[in-house]
Amino acid sequence: MSLVLLVSPLPSLKVEVKPSAARPGEVLLVRVASSVPFASVWGSFEGRALLFVKRGREYRALAGVSRKSKPGTKKVYVKARLPGGGVVGSTALVRILPRRFKVQRLRVPRRKRRFLSEKLLKSDYERLREATRELHPEPLWRGAFLMPVKGRITTGYGWRRLVGSTPRGQHSGWDIAAPRGTPVKAPNDGIVKFAGHLSVHGKTVVIDHGAGVVSYLLHL
Repeated sequence: MSLVLLVSPLPSLKVEVKPSAARPGEVLLVRVASSVPFASVWGSFEGRALLFVKRGREYRALAGVSRKSKPGTKKVYVKARLPGGGVVGSTALVRILPRRFKVQRLRVPRRKRRFLSEKLLKSDYERLREATRELHPEPLWRGAFLMPVKGRITTGYGWRRLVGSTPRGQHSGWDIAAPRGTPVKAPNDGIVKFAGHLSVHGKTVVIDHGAGVVSYLLHL
């Protein structure tokens, strides 16, 4: 009597990232496909979690390239859990291209220098992290995103700021100058996660657009 043991190989993940090369500040689309359904899919890029959304037979996630990303080849990590409990994984490569950001020199009046306090900034960031700890898993937006207000860009994304000769970090958004009282619109549909006053960033509104996309409207 002979015993025949049949072993079915685990299904493989097909991970595709577009574009395959991007600069800091740009967005990647991560697509995961397989011949079998999964119980769940998760992943990460540059140490940040990816939030996947199921669309037909594939899963999709958006991944932002940090303004601090260095040029070189980076990996997108993806894992999936099978209905029976097994886990499969795969990676995809992305080439990060160099990008030069403008340097902005600021003069801060003495009466406003308290807003440079690292303690106050840390408090603001902690409140924002708490507000966005849980995000809606599905996309809530419709169509293209809009600028919340029209005006002159006074500080651009990624600009490196100096107060005197002291580095003050790298800007993570756009500062738009507009007359006092100008209406500010939501960039797209979403859920308001925070509306209040922060120590450094002033009047602030945070909107969860779903699938990991969040808008921060600061200095209102």
